[in-house]
Amino acid sequence: MTVDPNAFLFPPGAVPHTRFTAKHGFIMATVNRAIRNGATSLQILEVGSWLGASTLLWSESIRHFGGAEIAGNSRVLAVDSWNPVLSSDDLMFEEYQEFAKAAKNDLAYNIFQHNAKLGTKLFGVKIDSIRGMSEDILPDIAPESCDIAYVDGSHYYDDVVYDIRLVKPIVKAGGTICGDDLNLKMEQVDAEVAMANGNRDCIVDEKTGLWYHPGVTRAVHESFPDVGALGGFWTVTKMSDDIFVPNEVRFDGIFVPSFLDRDDKVFFCDTINQYVKPRP
Repeated sequence: MTVDPNAFLFPPGAVPHTRFTAKHGFIMATVNRAIRNGATSLQILEVGSWLGASTLLWSESIRHFGGAEIAGNSRVLAVDSWNPVLSSDDLMFEEYQEFAKAAKNDLAYNIFQHNAKLGTKLFGVKIDSIRGMSEDILPDIAPESCDIAYVDGSHYYDDVVYDIRLVKPIVKAGGTICGDDLNLKMEQVDAEVAMANGNRDCIVDEKTGLWYHPGVTRAVHESFPDVGALGGFWTVTKMSDDIFVPNEVRFDGIFVPSFLDRDDKVFFCDTINQYVKPRP
């Protein structure tokens, strides 16, 4: 396959994660808030990157809101195995089989490296990566070395709760810990069912009839007294080693990411419009 070095690569068969929704607008808001609060550089840790769609969004957001100088002083560090370990229950479903196929022969990893190299060139933010299991890598990252940590790796309870535990000391006081896939909080679901299904990626909650990730729901619930959450995105500010306060989740500066194709740009705009209340 011939690859254009000047074009981002998100093949459909590799589960590209380019169908951006409101939560991606909240990633933009997280960066914008940090810059408006005086950040002259941002060090971002992303746990779980896959093909690099969210990695590029962090990078382009820094460039969009902070300009070339702040972008040049910033870095996104992606930590991923690029080889997802999926439960036998989940591997029964076609989407998870696609993940497993994309990991074979390092397809997903090589696509990420291509996208990261091009993203660094276009947005000016250095994108680095460390390949391996987060439990092996995160303990070696210096304490209080990151402004933002984004947890978006495995959805299984043991993995998520451990990732959160490990990123807490890495984030500076005043920094942000956030993540994806908190579709429902613990108080919204049948807690017993959530506790019993930590090794399932996604199930339907009988109380609400909605799909959610029980492992993420339980892990976030046990890790923080409360979090700001909307559209799957969750976020807290680290006040000290033991104190974390929920952040308000709202749009704060929106742009259409340049690396999305036309259909994904339209999808993103349509999704954002559903959240924006019309003015009277």
